[in-house]
Amino acid sequence: MKKNKLLNKKNVEFSPSDKICDSLEGHEMKLRIDWLSIVSRFHSEEEKSEFVQKLQSLPEREWKNYVVQKKSPRNATGTCHPYKYGLCISRNEPDAPMLAYLMWGPKAPGTGGFSIQFHPQHMTGKRMDLLLKWLSDRLGETFAHLLARAWVTRLDIALDIYGCKLNDYLWGLKKSSIYKDYDNDKGLPGLALGAFDSKLSVLIYGKIDATLFKRITFPEQAGYVNEKGRRKREYFLEIDKEEHPKFLRVEMRIQPESTGPGRRGFRQKALMLSDLSKLEHPFERLLVYKRKLEGELINAVFTNDRPKTNGIKAWVDVLRRGDSGGRLARKFAKLLSFNEVELFDKNDVWSFWPICMAKLGQVIGTLKPEFATGEEMAVSQFVEDTRKRKRKTRHQKRQEQEHSKP
Repeated sequence: MKKNKLLNKKNVEFSPSDKICDSLEGHEMKLRIDWLSIVSRFHSEEEKSEFVQKLQSLPEREWKNYVVQKKSPRNATGTCHPYKYGLCISRNEPDAPMLAYLMWGPKAPGTGGFSIQFHPQHMTGKRMDLLLKWLSDRLGETFAHLLARAWVTRLDIALDIYGCKLNDYLWGLKKSSIYKDYDNDKGLPGLALGAFDSKLSVLIYGKIDATLFKRITFPEQAGYVNEKGRRKREYFLEIDKEEHPKFLRVEMRIQPESTGPGRRGFRQKALMLSDLSKLEHPFERLLVYKRKLEGELINAVFTNDRPKTNGIKAWVDVLRRGDSGGRLARKFAKLLSFNEVELFDKNDVWSFWPICMAKLGQVIGTLKPEFATGEEMAVSQFVEDTRKRKRKTRHQKRQEQEHSKP
C-alpha cells in the first residue's frame, strides 16, 4: 500500500447520516447528532450508594448484547478529567464502536455525580431505546430519575455537505475572532472557529464517505503527527480516498453554560436534556464568503493610501502611518458584506432538527424534567474508592518480615 493511500481515521466516515435538503449551490446535505454529553446528580446518599454498586457490578460478567469495559476517564488534551471512574459500552460485535461512556466519582465540588457520553451516530432511535432500557433494567429506577434530572454539557451537530471543499469558501463565526488551521500529514484540511471551551464553536473539515463498508475492511496503522510542536499518536487507514465520495463536515459544538447567581453546581442549568428539542438555532452565527474575497482583501491592503508619487520615501511614510483614519477597516467591512454568500438556507436546515432528535429515541424524547430541592442539592456527589486492594502473597509477606528485622 502506497503512503499516499494512508488516511487519518478521523477523516473516514462509516456511520450513515440522514439526508435533508440540498444547499443553495446544489450540494446534497446530511445532518445528525455526533456527540451528546449529559450530567446528572444524586438526590440522596442511599440512592448514590445503591446506584454506584450496580454500576461497579456491570463489567463483572459477560452480557449477550453488549460489552462493558472499565475505562478510566482521560482528556485528550492531557488536562485533568472531572471524573475518576468510567465504563465503556459497545455492542457485542467485532470492531464495534463505543455507544456510551458512563462516568461517576467527581473530583471537584459542584460537579454532578453521574455523567453519560452518548455517540448517537452509531444507533437508530430504536437501538438507543433498547440501550437505555437495558441500562435501566440493570441499574434500577434511579437511572430513569437521573435522565430526567440531567442537563446537557456538550452537543455536537454535524452538517455534511457533499461535493464541497474547505477551500471553496472562506469561513467565519460571528462574535468570535479565534481560529486554528489543521493540515496534518495524511489528513484532510480543517479549520476550527471559536474557543474550544466557548458556548459555541465550529470545526470544518473534509471527510470521505465509506458508509458502504465496515471498518475492518481497511487495515489500520498507528503513527504520529506533529501538533503544536508535539508528537501526537493517531491511527491511519489504508484507503484510497479517490475511490469514495467526499464531503465537507461543518460540526457545530454547543457547550451550554449554567446561568444565574450562586456557586458552581448550584446555578440554573442552561439546557436540560428534557428540553433538547427546544434547542436554539446553532447555525445562525456561521459566516460563509466567496473565495475571491481573499484577493480583494489583498488588493485593498496594497492600494490603501497608495501615494501618487515616484518617491520611495512616500511609500515608507505610508507603511509607518498604517491605517490612517480607519479607511482600510471600512473598506474591509464593505468587502465582507459584498462577498458574503448564503451557502444553504439555515432555517431550512434547522427544520430537520426533529429528525435528529428522533435518533435519540422515545425515552429521551418524552422525558419530563425533575428538579432538586434545597435539601437534595446539599447531598454530596463524591464517592468513596471501593476498589479492593490486592492481597499480598506469602512471598511478599515473608520479604516484608525479613526487611523489618533489625
